[in-house]
Amino acid sequence: MIHENRLSEWFTLRPPSDEDLSAFAEINADAERLAKTILENTPPSPDQSTSIRKIREAVQAAQQSRLYR
Repeated sequence: MIHENRLSEWFTLRPPSDEDLSAFAEINADAERLAKTILENTPPSPDQSTSIRKIREAVQAAQQSRLYR
């Protein structure tokens, strides 16, 4: 169940700190390496697209977890 106080947490802008930006850069670089590895080692297909999309989702979730801790 979602409580109203959670909505306020989720939709309040929190600018990233310098530490957050550093972590985001590392997460993004590693995610890009994984995505490139998938592209280089799998045939173009819906599964390949799904794999890349899920990497993007994981990056977004990881970044949000830093901002909303």
